[in-house]
Amino acid sequence: MEYYKSLSTDLKRFVKPVDHVELTSSIPMKKHGWVNVPLTSILTNEGILFFKSKGLLLNNTQQIFKCDSNMSSQIHIDDLLTHFGYNIVLDGYGEMQWISEIEGDRIEEPTTNISKSAVFPSRWVKWDNVKTYKIDEVWTGEAALVRIDIPHRIVTKDVARYVLALRTLKGSFPRTFEEAAQIF
Repeated sequence: MEYYKSLSTDLKRFVKPVDHVELTSSIPMKKHGWVNVPLTSILTNEGILFFKSKGLLLNNTQQIFKCDSNMSSQIHIDDLLTHFGYNIVLDGYGEMQWISEIEGDRIEEPTTNISKSAVFPSRWVKWDNVKTYKIDEVWTGEAALVRIDIPHRIVTKDVARYVLALRTLKGSFPRTFEEAAQIF
């Protein structure tokens, strides 16, 4: 199974210069979390048009993820209904690890994602009280198409990691990781 596909770091040229540390300051220390940001405040018009030229319709709201230094995020699935995302590391270093054989308490939580003027159901899954697990794959790059429908976590060392997580409109093409991987 393919867990990620590295993309050109040239994608960073489409990211507007923003203070991602300030934008994520509401996330408690020693946590992994995210803030929602308007697409047009984080991606240049050129970037939006680039993704559109590839047939990718991006959500009007995107997310910046933060994982503080020297920590591991909770093992989780971002959304059972969305299979992939385009992650661009803004700052810091860390690993995205895909996990299997998890011995722990699986907790599924319904959430709502708002995109364009429609509301779509989402399914966030996390694991508590994890005793054992197996790491299947690790990504440490700067830009990639990543699977978010498989259990994963973020691990950092001495610096925090900030990632722009670009997501497409639900129901739009491509619908699977494999379709998305063929675009780049």
